[in-house]
Amino acid sequence: MVVLGDSPCGCDVELDRAVPERALSRVSAAEERRSFSALEIWTLKESAVKLVGEVPGGDVYRFMANARFERVGGKILCQSKRSAEAMTAQCGDFQVAMMFEGEGSLPGLREIGERALFGYEGYVDVER
Repeated sequence: MVVLGDSPCGCDVELDRAVPERALSRVSAAEERRSFSALEIWTLKESAVKLVGEVPGGDVYRFMANARFERVGGKILCQSKRSAEAMTAQCGDFQVAMMFEGEGSLPGLREIGERALFGYEGYVDVER
């Protein structure tokens, strides 16, 4: 995945697969499991980890559990980081998520062959 922008972001790409229930229950709340698919939750949580870069205290699972996501008015927001917006999409055999921090709106998602490109203010041509 390529992300173009001038604000902090974190992204995750996962091959479409089942997420073990034990792992999912460790990092998510019941309301998240009602609003998102298991793989959407996992990729959103991973994108939050990548946005912060270094998890305070080093406990990734605790950080992921505390990064609660909700759908609000068509947007995906992280309850603990209101300055950020997130998105998730299925691209072929992959689930992708990105968390964007800053002013403005979340970039769009564009698939280029097997590539997904998030871009701000338009898109960049990608040569194969």
